[in-house]
Amino acid sequence: SHNDPLGHNGLGYIYFRGSNAQARNLKLAFKHFNESAYGGSSDGMFNLASMYLTGTAVQESFQKAVLYYTQALDRGHTPAAYSLAVMHLNGIGTVRDCDIAVNLLKKVCERGEWVSSKLVSAYDFGDKVPNKAALMFLKLAEAGHEVSQMNVAHLFDSGQANLFSPDEGGEKPPAKADDYFWEEDSRSYGRNIAQRFYELSAEQGSASSELRLGDYAYYGWGRSAGFTPQEGSSDGPIVEQGQDWADFPLPSIYTSDTVLLTPQNVDYEAALARYRKTADMTVTGEWMQSFVARASFNLGFMHQFGIGIPQDLNLARQHFFRCREVDPSGLHAPVTLALTLLACHLRFLRLPTPEEFRERLFADLRSHVLLLHLAGLLILALLQCYLSRRRQAAAGAVQAVQRSTSREGLVATPVVRSASTATAATASTSELRRRTVEEVELD
Repeated sequence: SHNDPLGHNGLGYIYFRGSNAQARNLKLAFKHFNESAYGGSSDGMFNLASMYLTGTAVQESFQKAVLYYTQALDRGHTPAAYSLAVMHLNGIGTVRDCDIAVNLLKKVCERGEWVSSKLVSAYDFGDKVPNKAALMFLKLAEAGHEVSQMNVAHLFDSGQANLFSPDEGGEKPPAKADDYFWEEDSRSYGRNIAQRFYELSAEQGSASSELRLGDYAYYGWGRSAGFTPQEGSSDGPIVEQGQDWADFPLPSIYTSDTVLLTPQNVDYEAALARYRKTADMTVTGEWMQSFVARASFNLGFMHQFGIGIPQDLNLARQHFFRCREVDPSGLHAPVTLALTLLACHLRFLRLPTPEEFRERLFADLRSHVLLLHLAGLLILALLQCYLSRRRQAAAGAVQAVQRSTSREGLVATPVVRSASTATAATASTSELRRRTVEEVELD
């Protein structure tokens, strides 16, 4: 009643095999397997593909069998991987491809009990005893197990494991010029070991390892290998007709057996190639979404600022949008911030240069009118300041005269001898006030 895919698969199996209580009914079995497959059950997809492969209760179709086997494989179905390997090996329903068949058979072997039990033990020791976990991963990694290669690389890269550390458990041995793993920094030492396993994992199609190798090239981590050049060696002889090969030395790769290991320099082109390869990978599961999205984000950043490649803001915007599309459930705050900064960057680049700005400013009549208005406002402001200062000075002088007059009036005169004397005093006071005001105005 709830249309459960596992229930449909169980009913399909009962109808396909038959029982004492239920007769065999292949058509009903096909119907329930089909419902189970559309519900997302890997077992239902495998059973439906097997019916298409053998033509049981349905018209035989190798193409549909490959389709449903592939969908079951994407959900981790091991028997589907074996069936697809056999079909690719014999060219049934698809083009014969031995490489794909070998890779699928390798996946089947890696899902055996001898691998899964060791993986479980290594994961149990991961947080408690990282060195022991690294040793168990290392054994599987040397056997070609891709997941173990990625895990042991991560342990050495993050500094959690130090199995081969030169200063582990005792005195540090003397350094050697040709020692691959020797460096003063312990973190760099671990990255030298991790680089090898990242490369092995990336060769098997690991998105996380490919992305990490891009980081190694971007920041200049790890080591680069080459052959020591010898005297008389060249990049390659060019022999013309009639000349002797003895006169042309062979390249150092053929004449030298000494490997030269040097610290890897920053290589933006190699980082771009790694990021681009990761971003172009087909997402086959949710675990790949974050790695592909991060590679797209890194490509957008490098295109925006022209790091190792000509600057292209439009292509950078496409990579940022691709990052959001690939991982819709991921953290979008950095992408939103990057798109905002990219929009501001675009507006800044569209601004004219100082020379162009001056030319446009002087050629525009409105700028001249604006300058005249500003000059007039400045003159009026200066004039207002000058007049306000004069007014304040005059008011201060009047107040000073009033204060002096009031002080003179405070002197008591006991007897006024005559009217002429009072009139003369008043006249002298008025004359003094008039002269004081004139002197202030002259100043």
